[in-house]
Amino acid sequence: MTHLSGRRVNLQLLRELGRKEFAHCFSEIPGTICIGWCDDALRDALSLIVEMSYLQELDVVKMFFAEKAAAIPNVASNVVFMTKPNLDSINVISDIVLRAYDNESAYSHVKFHVVFVPRRCILCEEKLKDSGAFDIIGELGIHECAIDMFPLDNDLFSMELPETFREYRLDDDTSSLFVAARCLNTLQNLFGTIPRVYGKGQAAELVFQYMVRMRGETNSASSNGSEVTPLFDNLLLIDRSVDLLSVLPTQLTYEGLLDELVGIRSTAARFPAQVFKTEESKQQLSDPQETKKILLTSADPLYNETRDKDYRLVGPHLVKKLDTIRETYQKHKQKETSMAELKLFTSNLPHLIAEKENVSKHTAIATLLKEKSQTMDFKDYITLEQNMLFYDSGLMGSTTPVDLDKVIPFIETCISKQEPINKVLRLICMQNVLNNGLKQKVLDQYKREIIQTYGYQYLTTLLNLEKAGLLTSPTARTMPSIKKTLKLVDAEFNFRNPNDIYSVFDGYAPLSVRLAQFIRSPGWRSIEEILKVLPGPKVDERQEVPTALRKKFEDPTVANSYFSPDNPQITLVFFIGGATFAEVAALRYLSANDDTGAEFIVGTTALINGNSFLESLTDDYSKAFDTSDLTSYGGSKRSSAIPFAALAARRR
Repeated sequence: MTHLSGRRVNLQLLRELGRKEFAHCFSEIPGTICIGWCDDALRDALSLIVEMSYLQELDVVKMFFAEKAAAIPNVASNVVFMTKPNLDSINVISDIVLRAYDNESAYSHVKFHVVFVPRRCILCEEKLKDSGAFDIIGELGIHECAIDMFPLDNDLFSMELPETFREYRLDDDTSSLFVAARCLNTLQNLFGTIPRVYGKGQAAELVFQYMVRMRGETNSASSNGSEVTPLFDNLLLIDRSVDLLSVLPTQLTYEGLLDELVGIRSTAARFPAQVFKTEESKQQLSDPQETKKILLTSADPLYNETRDKDYRLVGPHLVKKLDTIRETYQKHKQKETSMAELKLFTSNLPHLIAEKENVSKHTAIATLLKEKSQTMDFKDYITLEQNMLFYDSGLMGSTTPVDLDKVIPFIETCISKQEPINKVLRLICMQNVLNNGLKQKVLDQYKREIIQTYGYQYLTTLLNLEKAGLLTSPTARTMPSIKKTLKLVDAEFNFRNPNDIYSVFDGYAPLSVRLAQFIRSPGWRSIEEILKVLPGPKVDERQEVPTALRKKFEDPTVANSYFSPDNPQITLVFFIGGATFAEVAALRYLSANDDTGAEFIVGTTALINGNSFLESLTDDYSKAFDTSDLTSYGGSKRSSAIPFAALAARRR
């Protein structure tokens, strides 16, 4: 994990902090441990913090996936269920524990534990009590592992809470915002109090209020604040609701398109194994469904060079790399070689072989992306997205909104062909955001066709999109002025010669990243009118830093007083509700091309794309009529109460 410490902000510290928290949690559980994972995503996220060798040091001897009717490996004195505060997972845990209790002869020596990550949940504990499983587990068997941050790279960390946007926008549940505030205060304990805090949106304001309240309680208890010289100069809190548009278009960077078409989770993606095989070896595959897990971080130098490029530029870049490797081999063959040169070449040979294999790996991945992106459906879809983004009154000299006559037929064709529902919804939501709402007649037409084609279960999804602000009635046309003032689009952009952050969407610059850019220069005062029309309140606050810890060049009366050519600014941009790889790539571009050497570090509640974002707003009715949890596996009602005498006997 050395790649985590490659910048001025050492995110390796987040991993070390997480390992300490994990070890502290497991230190409360004496004896050997068998871990039951209730969530694949949680397992993958925690693998960034604790590897298998570290788990073995904590007496973990076995792991299994906890699913309904799963058998518990009878190999340890403790079974520990790792879960997020999720009721579905609690139902599964209850089922497994109660089944094990019925088989007392096999599991009489086993103690059960539930570890909530990142926080305990009263509702989940009540669910355990209702099922009767809590009486078996006991109060001492409930634990909290407060790991809030998972470092993904040297400039990026995530909380891995993909449901955050849904929780605070649809369910009025601000618990994730509380955890986000705790996460940011932990960062301030590590890297010092952040002097200047900016934010936009209701969630941003709430998170900052929670931060202030927590720090006030902590400071009053300890009589001291953070005793660390501030490393960050600015904190920007961005509520996802402020920039819904940047989630919806297809990301066109190498990393972004990989996430769109394959999916990246916790710095890894799974590809069909045959992608990396030759034609001959493909026939020898025993399982055609076999997949291969590929890690995608800056620890891979080639991926670090290509991940933020337009996907169409990756192939030529890989060809040049391969040509360079071949030239190295050819030069060695074509000339008489001295012993010293031969020794040098031999010492570099393992590196050349590894580099060639790495180029071959990424060539296979780039070929897969090319095959998927060369289809007519993909090209037509991208063309329509581009037309929607570029058709703008501020650019074309008219007050006409996005041309509905051109967009509607394409969307209706997608519906009639029963294209994936997310593909349809992304276009409709894009059209809505760009138009500042849809005419009621058009909106009703879309709803009717979706329900008739995909089923009535999507009615609640449409209602959720309305509540989230993605499907609305027409309002004042503010998008043209936003685009013009913030320079969000450039129809003349050439992806082969990128000179701005437009490269991530082939001509569109994410609004969220422009807000971060304007903090640096010329300041938010220059866009006051735009900030007023964007949804939600604005945050612009200063946090008190002890005099002894202030930077010597600070002037509290000057807005951008933390600038110094010898000590460039570092801004933490934190997305509440999720960030895309395209936005991360755009912020990396700003860091790499800032004349003063300023850096942007990115934090987010989760990394998302258009599909995963919409899926989080979709209700799952697959188990709507599942009544299996109302009765035991034998068909009789299961009592929530377990005789105290039986429990006492088991614990003896």
